[in-house]
Amino acid sequence: MKRRAVRPFRVGIIVLALLVLQCWPSDAPNYSKRIQALLGEVKAVTDKQIIIKTIPATPQALQGHSNEFTDRIVITIMSGVSPDYDDALLAHELFHVILNSRGFAGGGIPSQDSDAGIAEADRQRVDQALAYFAHQINSCFSDELIDRETLKRGFNPKLLLDKSVEWTVEQSAAYEANEGDEWPDLGKKGQAAVLFCLSKRLSVASMHRIETALEPKLGLSIFQLERKLALQFRGNRCDINEPDACYQLTLQLRNATGLKGIILLRNPRTSVLE
Repeated sequence: MKRRAVRPFRVGIIVLALLVLQCWPSDAPNYSKRIQALLGEVKAVTDKQIIIKTIPATPQALQGHSNEFTDRIVITIMSGVSPDYDDALLAHELFHVILNSRGFAGGGIPSQDSDAGIAEADRQRVDQALAYFAHQINSCFSDELIDRETLKRGFNPKLLLDKSVEWTVEQSAAYEANEGDEWPDLGKKGQAAVLFCLSKRLSVASMHRIETALEPKLGLSIFQLERKLALQFRGNRCDINEPDACYQLTLQLRNATGLKGIILLRNPRTSVLE
């Protein structure tokens, strides 16, 4: 999934379905030749109908996401930034369909007792944040793989990442100094994972821009964990032909973040939550 602006803990998750403006089947006209070619790859691996929905391009947690049902796959994407951006974002989501067909990323959810001890007034916000963190960890390494694969096919994933950086820096102004140091440990760990996953895809210069904007707001502890993750997983990435190894890498990331037992990942081979 990516595709993503960093969403600090207190903001929560925007419900994208409320913003849908347009919907059409994947065989609608006016797609670029490179999108048509990628749709051909998708249709070669699934018989399900592909439905594509668009939403306004405004700052929010996910620039795009996909939901798979028994008879269809619904892709929701932002639209209207530029033709190249729109193509890159749709390509990213379409390639998730291809990876899922190969046994990548079975999905992630919070465990049922993940909000134990959380005050009732904060529970909904915590549940939303944990669901977002689960989504980010589940797609962390596959998003970086998709960047490489879509680049080979003539798309520009940097456009999505540039938008993530832009929105993240803009949103940083809303936070108090060292606010993240007051978050519960779950929030700190999840936010560190989000930052790490973004760093896997960004240039050094772009990540430095985010660190400069966010570190005074989120505090040192979150960035210390993010840097620890960066050292532990330096050089690790997924291969298009090794979905099982990619899942194991995702489990290792979940565990290293300290969220084992809090976030459950679905084994794409067995469908068991682990």
